[in-house]
Amino acid sequence: MKGHAITSDAHRVAGNDPSGEAWAESFRRALADGGVPASDVGTVFGDARGTAAIDRAEAAAVTQVWEPGTVRLSNLSPYTGHVPSTSALMSAVCATETLRTGWSPRIPGLSEPLDGLRPYLDSAAEAVGKACVVTAANWGGTYVSLVLAPWQESAASEEAA
Repeated sequence: MKGHAITSDAHRVAGNDPSGEAWAESFRRALADGGVPASDVGTVFGDARGTAAIDRAEAAAVTQVWEPGTVRLSNLSPYTGHVPSTSALMSAVCATETLRTGWSPRIPGLSEPLDGLRPYLDSAAEAVGKACVVTAANWGGTYVSLVLAPWQESAASEEAA
């Protein structure tokens, strides 16, 4: 784990700001916390779940941080359903496989993605050795992002050994 962040938009009770600004800020802060540039991310494991408020906010957030085609947007909800308090944990487990192999699940059955998302869903950007971002949202506009990256031996740990 390289970095993490939590943000909130306080848009309204049981509502999420469709601009995605607070969600994008959770991406930026988590990346900054981990010292990972957005360009070093290969896959974002999203939290979209077929509800307009969250799906639109996530789409807006992703497009504010990454250029189209530079990162793949993946999501486990089409495979498992949205499982409150667990979907993001399952994504973190899946992200460890992405870190190792570059593989991440494509989103099945999505015939009409939200405007501007197709390049993120179909991205063939290289993911092997690149960081992953796992993100989650809650009704009412709370967002959390976690940055996972491949293990790299540091000079300090090499000297200690």
